[in-house]
Amino acid sequence: MLILDRLRLKLETGLRRVLPRTLDGRVSAPIVTMGLTELFLVLFSALTAYMIYGAYQDAVSRSQTRATASAYVVAAHTQWLMEASFQALRRIDAAAGDRLSALQADAIGDLNEAVQSLPGNVQAWVFDANGMPRLTNAGTSQRVNAADRDYFLAIKAGRPFEISQLITSRSIGENVFVVAKRLERNGVFVGCAIIVLPATVLSQFRSSLELGPQSTVALFRDDGLLITRDPVPDAPQDLSKYVLFTDYLPKSMSGTYFARSPTDGVDRVVAYRRVDGHPLVAIAAISQSEAFANYWQSLRTVLIVAVPGLIGLLLMALWTARLLRRDELSRQALSLALDGNQTLFREFHHRVKNNLQQVSALVQLQKLPADAKREMDRRIAAMVAVHEHIYRSDQFERVDVADYIPKLVQELRESYGDGVSIACQVEPAEVDREHALPLGLLINEVVSNAVKHGFTDGREGHISIALSTLADGRARLTISDNGVGFDPASDSKGMGTRLIRGLAAQLDADYRFEAANGTRFVLVFALVGVAA
Repeated sequence: MLILDRLRLKLETGLRRVLPRTLDGRVSAPIVTMGLTELFLVLFSALTAYMIYGAYQDAVSRSQTRATASAYVVAAHTQWLMEASFQALRRIDAAAGDRLSALQADAIGDLNEAVQSLPGNVQAWVFDANGMPRLTNAGTSQRVNAADRDYFLAIKAGRPFEISQLITSRSIGENVFVVAKRLERNGVFVGCAIIVLPATVLSQFRSSLELGPQSTVALFRDDGLLITRDPVPDAPQDLSKYVLFTDYLPKSMSGTYFARSPTDGVDRVVAYRRVDGHPLVAIAAISQSEAFANYWQSLRTVLIVAVPGLIGLLLMALWTARLLRRDELSRQALSLALDGNQTLFREFHHRVKNNLQQVSALVQLQKLPADAKREMDRRIAAMVAVHEHIYRSDQFERVDVADYIPKLVQELRESYGDGVSIACQVEPAEVDREHALPLGLLINEVVSNAVKHGFTDGREGHISIALSTLADGRARLTISDNGVGFDPASDSKGMGTRLIRGLAAQLDADYRFEAANGTRFVLVFALVGVAA
């Protein structure tokens, strides 16, 4: 409808302003023909644009789904890694005994045993209350003091466990991150046990996801500090002011977005997910150049077909215009097309109605279950009613539902027979033409659901449809039945429920189901010229 609206404005407004007219004030025949040719050009362009847009949306959806699944796997892997690390730290705490100063060298075996289930080359350390090392399995004699490390300060301040940001190990000089546990004896802080995990811990895991060479996986603390990333960056990162932590995470525990990486400047499709039970956020990011590679290939194929077609139509338009300029008689004959153009929209809706009826007839010929045919037929009938009402009433900008809804109700009565009575009480109210179709389909869906599911116990069914205008420029639609009742939560994934939810979203309307001696459906939506 939006495309046709633009075309109408092109023909009825733009041409009237700048192009010559006949003596009776109408646009001349050659110009009308040129306008119609331009119409075909625009329609052809619109079809091409629709195909391109559809392919783009499909590529977006597939890339988001793939990134979301990868982020979920990263989060699950991280959750296991953290739980295994915490369990290992508890074992180290138990192995340390009552006095850290009395630790023996053979206790290194306890450290190795505690971390043996963790991946990679993992180090374990035990520090006293001053940050001095008391025990390690690192095999180094270097006296590494941890007193100034952020994780040690957090543990000393009272945190039972702490996960550090990305840091450089003082013992091996490589990028690592630390999982630390507070050690207490008789309620007194005596030290800190840590597990040092290499920053490359996600490397092998990322390769198994097969996201592409420019894609990344990462793990952040929920305060925006980077824990680790693959590929591993050269320095720590603080993204607390980045859009992920300022906009997306406060609104949702998981999701996707498109952004340019602050680390390497690559445009990616980013999926994020909080790690259950931990103050961590798992990230999986797919390079947009890789995600949309197939889309660009499809776009090139479409353009190879579309561009020659557009050029051919343009040449045909120029050729036609030249003939019309040279032949006055043809121009006079084609002047009649201007009058016909005034019925373009009426004819369009009439043809759409006829085509929909043909589609309905074709559906009946298909080998489909009877219920499926009936469901498709009534939905098509609702669309037919909209287009028939528009072309019969000559209302192309807005639709008076006081005329349209009774027509739709009559169709429903004929569809379901005399088993259920349907009463209709509608006040005059106008809606945008773009809202007439989803409103009709929504009424059709709710009433049909009531007929199918509301009177399964054999009771005599009554359905009432009422529409009233509200003081704030909106309208309230109420559909009530005396059936057995309906719990929308019990069928939240059903086709009917999903269709009602989608149609209400198109109307930008609020709706609800109520239990009132049966079921009552209430929809509040904006009328013409009123913002929702």
